[in-house]
Amino acid sequence: MKRGDRSRGHADTRPRGKATANPRIRATARLLELLGLPSNCGCSVTDSQRILDAIRRLVRLLRLSDQVARNELGLSSAQLFVLHEVAKTPELSLKELAERTRTDQSSVSVVVTRLCDAGLLVRERAEDDARRLVIKPTRAGRSAIRKAPRVAQQELVDLLERMTEADRKQFAGYLVTIVDAMDRSGEAPPMFFEDERSGRD
Repeated sequence: MKRGDRSRGHADTRPRGKATANPRIRATARLLELLGLPSNCGCSVTDSQRILDAIRRLVRLLRLSDQVARNELGLSSAQLFVLHEVAKTPELSLKELAERTRTDQSSVSVVVTRLCDAGLLVRERAEDDARRLVIKPTRAGRSAIRKAPRVAQQELVDLLERMTEADRKQFAGYLVTIVDAMDRSGEAPPMFFEDERSGRD
């Protein structure tokens, strides 16, 4: 029997086409879908493309939300997000506000300063403890909130909090691994688009 004929009776077990996608990529795509950001494309796409498409859509939604806030109120979406959170619980400390907005204290402090300069927030001593500095909305700040749209950052936080703790922890691990590989600066990230020129600067 010829050498070529010997293989005819055996199934070819060699892999064909693209290799199976990395489990981490599949898991990250699934978690992005939990955020309500699946790919709109009905065609067959790779998991990597699904992830990138979801990130593109998320960035677009956040940017559009920022543009609406700037056009309607002259505030960035980050400033509006902070204003909303302070209005919910007047007399928040900077630490408490950072926890509410899921932001580094130094980053949220920049936003608070801009809102204080705009006359929308004020820093005062707490009524029950003069050693404690708290943040309050001014009359102008409360007025701005009453006509302010809800920003996409608030929606994103709500969606993340609705995920199970296990899914959220896994998603955070994968996403941080990707970002850490790309950004080695070690700097605290600013709030979304707050490093761009503010409408009230």
